[in-house]
Amino acid sequence: MLTEAFFSAVADAVFGYLLEEADLAERVRAVLGVDPERRAFQTALARAYATFARRYPDLTASLFDESFLETEAAPLLAELLTRRGQPDPADLARRWAAHLGHPDPESWPRLDETTRAAADFLTWLEAELARQAALRPLWDACALERIAEETETIRRTLDETFRQALTEVRQVHIAGNAQGNVIITGNGNIVNVNTVVPPNAGSSYAPRATHHARRPAHHAPNPFTDRFAIRDPARFIGRERFLQRLLRDLEFRSIAIVGERKMGKSSILWRLKWELERESAWKIFLWDLFDPAADAHALLNEATRQLGFSGKGWAAFKEAVRGRKVVLLLDELDIAPKRGFGVDLLRGFRALHNLGWPVRLVTASRLRPQTIFPDPQEGSSPTDFLHPRRLGFFTEAEARRLLAHPWAPQVPSFNDMTRTDSDETISDELIALAHGHPYRLQVAAYHRYESLLDPAYDWRTEYEEEVSILEGKR
Repeated sequence: MLTEAFFSAVADAVFGYLLEEADLAERVRAVLGVDPERRAFQTALARAYATFARRYPDLTASLFDESFLETEAAPLLAELLTRRGQPDPADLARRWAAHLGHPDPESWPRLDETTRAAADFLTWLEAELARQAALRPLWDACALERIAEETETIRRTLDETFRQALTEVRQVHIAGNAQGNVIITGNGNIVNVNTVVPPNAGSSYAPRATHHARRPAHHAPNPFTDRFAIRDPARFIGRERFLQRLLRDLEFRSIAIVGERKMGKSSILWRLKWELERESAWKIFLWDLFDPAADAHALLNEATRQLGFSGKGWAAFKEAVRGRKVVLLLDELDIAPKRGFGVDLLRGFRALHNLGWPVRLVTASRLRPQTIFPDPQEGSSPTDFLHPRRLGFFTEAEARRLLAHPWAPQVPSFNDMTRTDSDETISDELIALAHGHPYRLQVAAYHRYESLLDPAYDWRTEYEEEVSILEGKR
């Protein structure tokens, strides 16, 4: 059985890897200190471990090997933690094979199987990390300000949550290491793992599960794991009419997409970028102003450089875009003033609009631009060239398409999982629960799907806990 010391050691390794970057170390320590983030990471790792052990008992001991997670796997876990990249499950599987002593990971007979397991582990860990509010300062500068006001409350909550996670972990028992031992998990799985060898033991590694009993009926990965901006067009569902309106608008005006939190505004920008890139006439830039490193003037200079011009400042940018079709997609306009994107820059883009130049802004924000940039009472309004488009809830048809998860056709549907003639009952239940909110629907579907994999899973409680973070109740 893994203990608190195990999760603490892995957390130390991952944060040690991250804290080599002085700016991150300074930001985290200045507000909360390292401990809350470590505790939140340990909690996420413990919960992901418990889920993995229930689904893959024959692989659990070899993956959750302290020396592996502290060394070869630490950089990949750090990527996931800070959202600086999406770790490649195949890369994790190859590192796993190398750690177990296989001389040529690419030819490992179980590489495909282990890659699928690694993908599930990363998916579960990502979902658990997303639920840890204390980790937001690692990628969200605004969270630093909000969390600093409630440090002690967050510390207490983190400790309570971690204790709950350890309780889940204690239901999973692994006798010794994986070599020749029996793995017993809390839901009654028993798997005898043979021929697992320690690292550097030679080239004959061929682990094999020789006996298993009472395995879960379904081993499919949960398809409903999207929590942040969807960048893969294949995973983007619905919004066709809204996108068509945006594309028509862009022929003659700039746009301000306005919508409440987690409505899918960032995903719309990424999908719009993909659509525009199919037309070679447009030069597209996407600026995420939520990035603490974002600086509007530096971004403007970089755009100038990418357009093939030298120089800095507005004059150089204006010369670079002359005669070009350019679209700037600005995510999180709400905090634009903090990133140096103020009224003067807006006036510059408005002036280009008045000249008839095909230079467009598409902004995404919770507030209308007029609220973010109050009228300075001098000259014309700097925001009146941004045409508002409100992003609302999913239609029922869009909600049902999401619940059918067409991006993962190989994964069983609710219909397949319940072995009924129709999955309308579950779909109706989830649509009614989420009220057409795309984020809530994705979260509800995730937890409902988990309950089909594990009948003991309290999906409604888990759903309420996750959405409460969105609504600011935790």
